[in-house]
Amino acid sequence: MKIGRSASVLGTSIQTEEIDDLAVTTAKLAASAVTLGKMGSTWSDYLYRAAAFGGTDETAVGSGTTSYMPLDGDLAPNATEANVRMRALRPGTVSSCAIRISANAALTGGTATFRVNGADTAMVVAVGAGATGIFWLDGAVPALVAGDSFDVKFVSGVGGVTTISGIQARIEWAIGT
Repeated sequence: MKIGRSASVLGTSIQTEEIDDLAVTTAKLAASAVTLGKMGSTWSDYLYRAAAFGGTDETAVGSGTTSYMPLDGDLAPNATEANVRMRALRPGTVSSCAIRISANAALTGGTATFRVNGADTAMVVAVGAGATGIFWLDGAVPALVAGDSFDVKFVSGVGGVTTISGIQARIEWAIGT
């Protein structure tokens, strides 16, 4: 019997795994005879806010506002970063991050920045005045250690409301640590 699992990434369905025999696979995992993920010593996890990925909610960010957002499905940005931080339970590397803007009345550009332990990383993207679509954060790939906190900061442009309909990050977590 085949067991398949798929995920939706930025609205596109992808096949993430296919298992021929669950009992054999479970036994191999228990015996550490199988490695997870593409790197052999890591497994990938997509963390995301729901709207762009099959949900219906969107969130509006006011003009010139700094908001912090978790990557756990909570659609409410928060002005206080401590209220939305997520914790890394093991070491990992953030391999990608994207934000989806569905409406943008801002007259100036905004930015989205991946943050670790309350500090900006080099993984950032500029969102132009009035621009909509999916924006991939670019820059140095942040590494996480167990206990690190992380989230995304969005600074909206001024002159109008920006509507965020999704955000995601792909994190490659270390196995056996």
